[in-house]
Amino acid sequence: DMNEQLKSRLLGEAHFIRGIMYFDLVRMFGQVPLRTEPTQDLSVLTSERDPVESIYAQLIEDLKIAEASLPV
Repeated sequence: DMNEQLKSRLLGEAHFIRGIMYFDLVRMFGQVPLRTEPTQDLSVLTSERDPVESIYAQLIEDLKIAEASLPV
């Protein structure tokens, strides 16, 4: 059990951080592996890089969620 307002804020902060980190990664390296689910094992270490367009789409979605969830 958790206060819904606190939960929303914490999830908004997490989405913001992920969005900003992917923004920096894609600007520095171009294509990078895009991970949005928790890692279960080390098999993802050899995964392919995702297209820049899909990374930007995900980071924009993360930032929109953060904007809606965080206080002004």
